Amino acid sequence: MVRGGDVASVLPDDPAGHRQAEAALAEARSALPEAASGIRSAEAQVELARVTHGRMKELLDKRSVSQQEYDEAAARLRVAEAARDSLVAKRQQVEDKVRQAEQAVQSAAVVLGYANLTAPFAGRVVARKVDPGALAAPGQPLIELEQEGAWRLEANVEETRLGKIRPGQAAEVKLDASEEILHGRVSEIVPAIDAASRSFIAKIDLPSRGMLRSGLFGRASFAVGEREVIAIPTAAVLRQGQVESVLVAGNGTARARLVRLGAERGGFVEVLSGIAAGDHVIHPLPTGLADGSPVTESAR
Repeated sequence: MVRGGDVASVLPDDPAGHRQAEAALAEARSALPEAASGIRSAEAQVELARVTHGRMKELLDKRSVSQQEYDEAAARLRVAEAARDSLVAKRQQVEDKVRQAEQAVQSAAVVLGYANLTAPFAGRVVARKVDPGALAAPGQPLIELEQEGAWRLEANVEETRLGKIRPGQAAEVKLDASEEILHGRVSEIVPAIDAASRSFIAKIDLPSRGMLRSGLFGRASFAVGEREVIAIPTAAVLRQGQVESVLVAGNGTARARLVRLGAERGGFVEVLSGIAAGDHVIHPLPTGLADGSPVTESAR
């Protein structure tokens, strides 16, 4: 049994890949302070070159310096700006590496998260599809989990009953594995009719029972109307091969009657022919009682 959220299966993880991603992220981040420091230094050089260039321009206008001296100042300004731009581009590359490393760490964390497969609901593990150490593949089932308490019987019903069974209708279910009668309710009617069996499927929700298992065979009964029938206790029927009979008391003598039986429910069986209303069927059957045996009022 597992509860919802419990770890139901564990896949081999990749701790080495996760550690490598974290190491790459730490290395990329460590380069950021150096890049920022280089840019600050380059900005200072650019500012100094710009001020010097401005002064040389004023002196050139006054004919106090030569054209060559002015050109040298202008060249130093361009060199300083180029150095600064190069460092800015380098910092951008470092930032890109940091983002890539962060994505790699996130991806590795996701992979680690997939290593533990948790149960989506409380239930019972009914089948293990792979052995420990086997290679898991995408789409390959690992385990089968049955939800606790969510039991349903799918009953094939003849198509003539399609209009008489509806969602929400009560149903009685008898499983071959148990003598208990389960009281369920129709949750869904599959509208498609099977062409081979001329039947449709009614899905019946069942109450939770400890003996319920997947694959059990059961029979469902639906109340689709009422009619008067002759019913007798099932134990009153005598069976000899395919012949079914009952003992009826009359005039102080037990007489055997051949009967044709119908539906059975709750310890009683419908009698289609063989006896009439008012006949006294002997039940329980005394030991040794047979056709022609004398009976008294107490034996009826």
